[in-house]
Amino acid sequence: MYVSEIRAVYPKTTIVIMTNGLLIPKLKPEVLRLLHDCHIIVQVSDYNVTHKILDKIKDILLEYQIDYNIEYNSRKVEFIQPLAIRTDSPYRNCNARGCYAVKDGKIARCPELMYVPAVNKYFGLKLPEEGSLDIQEGMDPAQLLEELHKTVPLCSHCIAKLRPWKACGTVPVVDDFVDMSM
Repeated sequence: MYVSEIRAVYPKTTIVIMTNGLLIPKLKPEVLRLLHDCHIIVQVSDYNVTHKILDKIKDILLEYQIDYNIEYNSRKVEFIQPLAIRTDSPYRNCNARGCYAVKDGKIARCPELMYVPAVNKYFGLKLPEEGSLDIQEGMDPAQLLEELHKTVPLCSHCIAKLRPWKACGTVPVVDDFVDMSM
């Protein structure tokens, strides 16, 4: 699991995992123990669907002595559609806000940079994919933060278009990820 790799490379860094919490009840005990052992803080966003199982989520985190906080903001009913096919969208906005993402040994300035290769492949799009950094290079924390704050090509496609929150269906649709309006 990447949290142990990140913790090994950056032993004094505060690491927070932001989640809607829906998968926490399905995590294996060894994953929960790892979160505890690596001193990971779990931040749970209180969406309507999360709220229904919030007590169960808190019980699990308490049982494994995992530090957590709940982002209570009157239960989210909207989400931000983060990307546009156009680079001149009227919704243009950076959503990174220091929410770095980790996947396959890489770290990026935003979650969108990590999932855009899968979106491109699945939907046949050509959104920019470059800009993630190799965790194993072991940059000092200040250098890493400087690199993570640099603009990458995908930034020109970032938007903040509010949409009603809903669970995605079993078959992905491009509009769940990218504003395709021209």
